[in-house]
Amino acid sequence: MELSLRALVRASSVLVLTLLAPAACSSSDGGSSAPVADTPACGAGRTLVLEGTLDGKPVSQTLMTQGYFLDQLSNPKSANVPFGGGKMNLGWTTIVADGETAPLAGAVLQLPGDTSEHIASSGTIYLSATVLRATLTFATGKIGACLSRTK
Repeated sequence: MELSLRALVRASSVLVLTLLAPAACSSSDGGSSAPVADTPACGAGRTLVLEGTLDGKPVSQTLMTQGYFLDQLSNPKSANVPFGGGKMNLGWTTIVADGETAPLAGAVLQLPGDTSEHIASSGTIYLSATVLRATLTFATGKIGACLSRTK
């Protein structure tokens, strides 16, 4: 019985270390610890601040989110941020550790009052314990985003 319990504890320890190791290490395939340029200052209390241009028009909005969902276990990794009348969905392929950046593999932005979903051609995501920053490049403009992750 003791041997079985010892083997179970050892196997559990290996599994926990395997799951935690990627989050503790910086990304070696495109990640960076440099902050994302061209992003606005964050608002307070889980707000999403968007600034830039889209379809040739200036965008400057501070939106109250309906929470957010961050998933770094699935592939692709994702952040989904719904807000009144719109959404921002981001996808990337590598785990982003605290204070690191990574290129986006895809992004969708729908602004309040706009029925169109704008698909970004490229972008970057930055994550920390308190903020999510992103730059989204579209065929018709560029948007900087900052989501305050604190209440």
